[in-house]
Amino acid sequence: MPCWVTPFPIKYLGLPLSTKKIPKAHLQPLVDKVAAKLPLWQGPLMPRSSRLVLIKSVLASLPIYALMAEKLPPWVIEEINSIYRRFFWAGGDTDIRGKCMVNWTLVCSPKEFGGLGVLDFKLAGFALRVIWLWMQRTAEDLAWSELKLASESEIQAFFDVSVVVMVGKGTRTLFWMDRWIDGKSISEIAPAVNEAGPVDNGVESESAESRKENSRKPTKWTH
Repeated sequence: MPCWVTPFPIKYLGLPLSTKKIPKAHLQPLVDKVAAKLPLWQGPLMPRSSRLVLIKSVLASLPIYALMAEKLPPWVIEEINSIYRRFFWAGGDTDIRGKCMVNWTLVCSPKEFGGLGVLDFKLAGFALRVIWLWMQRTAEDLAWSELKLASESEIQAFFDVSVVVMVGKGTRTLFWMDRWIDGKSISEIAPAVNEAGPVDNGVESESAESRKENSRKPTKWTH
């Protein structure tokens, strides 16, 4: 079969893929796709409650696929939020100065906190990408579960403090970093020991830096 060799960046499974920072031109189609879904000629005729339903049920779902796969640059999220703001407050792609009743951050807050429950894309992307770490630890049959995932430091930290490990066979338990001792990790219970590293006959066998790196890989440990 004929095949083509093309340089990065490329599009793979509908998403831009690159070995370096993804150019703006390759992310702009996502913003344009959201804007194209707006019924601009109907927007001014719709009550604000109907615009809210359209944003939450249709428009907010468009970036989900991209948010789950990669961390979108701040300018992409701001562009999408700007489209939603203009549509919600003014009904179309028009100037909204003097029409915004509250800050958009409040609009994106849950209803129990006084907001309207519009999806916050920064937090949504954060939550969606944490799922990959969860699947890696719980779905052993996945072909990529043994590979090291490249995740942002804040996502890894959020996962570490949110998950409590119940040790079974121990083959996928991270001895130093997992919270397997009454909901706490060794690094929390004995930080001095954690910083010193494993000791064998009084000799430090592994540095704290290398142990922190290696602890992300599943290690065998039996109880």
